Amino acid sequence: MNAKSEIAVFNAIGLNPTHIFMFFLAEATVYSFIGAVGGYLIGQILTIGLKGAGLIQDVNINFSSLMVVYAVLFTMGLVILSTIYPGYVATRTAVPSGKRKWSMPDHDGQFMSLVFPFIYRPRLAYGVMFYLQQFFEPLADQSTGDLMATLEEITSDQDEAGHPVLSLRYHVALAPYDLGVTQDVTFTTQYDEVVSSFRLHMAVDRISGRDTNWVTTNKPFLERMRKFLIRWRNIDPTRQTWFVKNAVAMFEAGVPPRSTASKE
Repeated sequence: MNAKSEIAVFNAIGLNPTHIFMFFLAEATVYSFIGAVGGYLIGQILTIGLKGAGLIQDVNINFSSLMVVYAVLFTMGLVILSTIYPGYVATRTAVPSGKRKWSMPDHDGQFMSLVFPFIYRPRLAYGVMFYLQQFFEPLADQSTGDLMATLEEITSDQDEAGHPVLSLRYHVALAPYDLGVTQDVTFTTQYDEVVSSFRLHMAVDRISGRDTNWVTTNKPFLERMRKFLIRWRNIDPTRQTWFVKNAVAMFEAGVPPRSTASKE
């Protein structure tokens, strides 16, 4: 697996660039240790073989010399140092998964948008959209809790390269409801040339409520969405296939399927 493929896998499980860099560094450390120790053992075997064949009878070799230790450490140091810069450059192409808790994305008090730090294969781009629909569906008639959501629009289109562009738009009210914070939230999955996979975008447009209250109430909402989407990768492939099947039907019909009791 090449570095680009490894980064794609790490992105898919939500690792941020710092974690990815540490994986590269740990990998280099292991390889350097194996290479140095393996080289030392091979050197011993070859030396014993040459002496046994009578080719180096006059040479006295000290296998316990400190120079061996220095040579091993020097070799390991070179390998690790040679990995630091390429690893840093490679992980700059990674999609950051953010901190343990969301920090608010840039916004103007009225609108904000963000890209979730996960990537999806083409078929799963459909599945994750129905996964979201299943999250919001029971919230349509909910009068208690921290969130109410109504599905407003389902759209399916294609980009210039023919990749599907899938969107779900919800009208969302955030608790505490006496603050009057409502917003339109649009989720869109579309192909990203940088990672050669699909990514999930979210756009939030404030409808009502003060801008300061809007920011405050969106912080737990963003954190909740992030945790929910992280769980997608732990779903059994059979269940993911079920989400994909229902998603295809939903986008073809323009409405959610009637009987969609989740297999979760």
